[in-house]
Amino acid sequence: MVKFHPTIVGKVLMNTGLRALTSPCSTASAATHAMVIKRAVSRVKEKTHCTSRVKFSKKQKKGGVLKKYWFVLLGKELYSYKNKGDVKHKEMKSLSGVYIKDEQEHPDEEGVMMFPFMLIFPNKRRIYYFKTKEEKTKWMDAIKQSIGYSNLYDFYDVSDNLGKGKYGVVKFAVHKRTKQEVAVKIVKKKDLSLKDLELLKREIEVLKVC
Repeated sequence: MVKFHPTIVGKVLMNTGLRALTSPCSTASAATHAMVIKRAVSRVKEKTHCTSRVKFSKKQKKGGVLKKYWFVLLGKELYSYKNKGDVKHKEMKSLSGVYIKDEQEHPDEEGVMMFPFMLIFPNKRRIYYFKTKEEKTKWMDAIKQSIGYSNLYDFYDVSDNLGKGKYGVVKFAVHKRTKQEVAVKIVKKKDLSLKDLELLKREIEVLKVC
């Protein structure tokens, strides 16, 4: 288990600054603020592998400028810090309703190979860059666990096409354990605009109550 320090998180290469959602902390309240975060970490560290701060970079969008921050993942909340020793976070992002997408590795402006993935939020996208494939995989696995990500093909045998809709194709599938027959809609999210993605999420919520 990684020893936690309330002001240390992993640094990622990021393209955008994060907004702090907490009220400004005075010097007198900084210690209390740190203790609150430390207690929160104690509650969730059994569920995630990224409770220690790690440095990587973030991009607000493709073609944007890489900005380096320190990050920590606490449950479904991703905190960023400008400096390793900061007590107060620069921004907190809720990962509820977020999709994660792998991105192809490529060199940066200095020719150093970077390993990115994308987080697709309801109204924006952010790309996070790592210097090693291992660190990227570790964070992707932790975020997938946090948001409840699972692979369709681990649970269903997918076969024939049944039809085609606006967002993708509908296929026939059989649950591996229960043998229940279902129709599965498979969508290529990379082809969706943010508006289309929001409409698709609404469709999913409607299907949940049918």
